[in-house]
Amino acid sequence: FEPLLEAHHRDRVQVYGYGHFLNVDEVTTRLRGKFDYYCDIAALEDQAVAQQIRQDGIDILVDLAGHTAGNRLGVMALKPAPIQVTYLGHPDTTGMPQIDYRITDAHAESEQSRQCSTESLVDLPQGFLWYRPPENAPEVTDAPIVKNGYATFGSFNHQARINKNMIALWSKILQNMPDARFLLELCVGDDEAVKAAYLECFEFYGIPAERIDIHTLSTHEDHLACLGSVDVALDSYPYNSTTSTCEALWMGVPVVTLKGDLHCSRVGYSLLSQLSMEFLAVDTTDEYVTMATALACKPEAISQMRDSMRLRMSASVLCQGDVLARHMENAFEHMWSEWCHKASSPVG
Repeated sequence: FEPLLEAHHRDRVQVYGYGHFLNVDEVTTRLRGKFDYYCDIAALEDQAVAQQIRQDGIDILVDLAGHTAGNRLGVMALKPAPIQVTYLGHPDTTGMPQIDYRITDAHAESEQSRQCSTESLVDLPQGFLWYRPPENAPEVTDAPIVKNGYATFGSFNHQARINKNMIALWSKILQNMPDARFLLELCVGDDEAVKAAYLECFEFYGIPAERIDIHTLSTHEDHLACLGSVDVALDSYPYNSTTSTCEALWMGVPVVTLKGDLHCSRVGYSLLSQLSMEFLAVDTTDEYVTMATALACKPEAISQMRDSMRLRMSASVLCQGDVLARHMENAFEHMWSEWCHKASSPVG
């Protein structure tokens, strides 16, 4: 989101920010400075926030949280702006008639999700997401398969997105490749019981514990280095990863993802489409297993993708915030034009 703020042309849009942050850190402080005007609303009731927005004369109000924790949908329900939009934070419809539009793209929505959306969907032409690579990312190293002689798969998704069905799929891949290993990154600290539960689940599907490496997430630098220690990353389903997928790709690691009907199960497809790597986004669980297995059997292809991935990403719209900003501004201007046309049309 930060690069989008920076890239907006101020002769086209003026950006006001209303922040609900209970814990202020250096990122929060930095973001505040990117807005033309900023108001901290954490201590304000919904009515007071809505009144402030009306006083500020906001034309288009964009919600960035949806139904996630700490949201302020109560403000949106009061309709303080003539046009209200939801974007980025929540991977689905809000179900609120007070929100007019949801910003997305053609790859991120199925016919089913389009029919279920209460908002009008605005498809940005080259993807709805933008990624800024971390400055602390280590250099891309050689694919582990070259040194080890066997493939290493990995999952870097939040554990809330990992269910038994996912572990069953990953186990099928490992059964296809008896020498392969699996790295599972978890944010569980020193909770050995949780780690043991995951290992037991793999063992239930026929994969012994010695083939599974559980890595406990510590620092971001450690996480990025860990990404570089796998050959192929496997996305979660039905809730795809966003940031972890981008980070894996930046570390040169191809990501295999499974598409579904929900927006949250098509984000991987959306990201890969921006890199012209849609072939890694498959439609069925059988194709997921086949793609991961086939990819891991091609060390040269893995190495070629690894060596070229950062250049591919840097040259793509995924890493060009100014392109996304122009598309977003065009969308906002179209929304405003539509509203003005309706407002000026005679009633009846």
